[in-house]
Amino acid sequence: MLKILNINSNYIYSGLHKNMLLAMTKGREDSICHKVYGPTWDKTAANVFFDDENIEVNVSACFNKNDRLLYEYKQKKILKDILDIISANPQWQDFDIIHAYTLFTDGNVAKELSKITGKPYVVAARSTDMFFLKYRPWLKTKCNEIIDKSSGVFFLSQAYYDRFLSQYVDSNTLKSASIKSKVIPNGIDDFWHANSYERPEGIMSGAGTAEKPIKLVYAGRIDKNKNIPATLKAIDFLMERGVHAGLTVVGKVDDNQEFERIISNPHVTYIEAKPKEELIDIYRDNHIFVMPSKLESFGLVYAEAMSQGLPVIYSKGQGFDGQFPQGEVGYSVDSSSPEDIAIMIPEIMKDYDRMSKNAVTGSKRYQWGDITKEYISIYNQISGIERGGLNR
Repeated sequence: MLKILNINSNYIYSGLHKNMLLAMTKGREDSICHKVYGPTWDKTAANVFFDDENIEVNVSACFNKNDRLLYEYKQKKILKDILDIISANPQWQDFDIIHAYTLFTDGNVAKELSKITGKPYVVAARSTDMFFLKYRPWLKTKCNEIIDKSSGVFFLSQAYYDRFLSQYVDSNTLKSASIKSKVIPNGIDDFWHANSYERPEGIMSGAGTAEKPIKLVYAGRIDKNKNIPATLKAIDFLMERGVHAGLTVVGKVDDNQEFERIISNPHVTYIEAKPKEELIDIYRDNHIFVMPSKLESFGLVYAEAMSQGLPVIYSKGQGFDGQFPQGEVGYSVDSSSPEDIAIMIPEIMKDYDRMSKNAVTGSKRYQWGDITKEYISIYNQISGIERGGLNR
């Protein structure tokens, strides 16, 4: 049986990785099992629980909130904690591979644990890691150490792979980093695949008039990073050219100032955050999904919206960019340019039926069942060698 020790500081804050591990173990209960270690500062969240017989999760409040400002100090606390857990629990001592879900918080602990146990580790590099590197440039040396000692590095998108290796990986590490790196996107909940929706042809005929405005939609957190005002400025540009459009915003308010700025716009309809069973109807009632985020690791909402036949507008150079050729399921845009967003909306409308069908088809590549097969293949490849790389 292949045994994976997952170090994941974000496990309790999102159902994403739980869905991934459940999909990985489904039908393979006798061949793979997972243990998840989740370091946190949140004492109210810390406990030990089981998702099912093959996933044991240990969430441990092993550092304080203020420790996040002291990288090395926090790392020492986390490493000591996981070593104590392993020492006290014999069932945690038996694992084949360590999977770290962030480069700095999880990956450095994986590197040190690998040094102690001799077990190989793989690590994911995310947008938050690039944020660390931007504002803590001294971490670049640590970044290269973690990558160099790893047996595999995962990226959610080609755009992040290209940027990370070109900006943050040293020349003496670059060759091995490129060999051992792999681009694997996230999957979306099976609900969206089971309820995918193909739109009838010709439904957008005449859209853009006062009687039939183009209906744009955004779903997600309401904060400055999601850049909703840029979409509203794009609507103003369209209205000046005689193209009528409106925006439905669905989501939880994280920034009240940004929220007030948004709902004061006459072209906005706001709906509070909804469960997927209700959000699906909102998607089907709209025409284009627009999210020109300033920073985005991947953006699962793009794929979820696509499953409902919505072409998408996404940010150039961010996580979703490069998943599809320009114009296949929508367009990438300069997130700082409302004019760019305004240009692409009519471009989608010109070829709406084709892009809508492509969106539904394209969403099927984000099935956890298929994605987890790739992870398992990599685990199996690495588990038989002390150190190695991945074939991209």
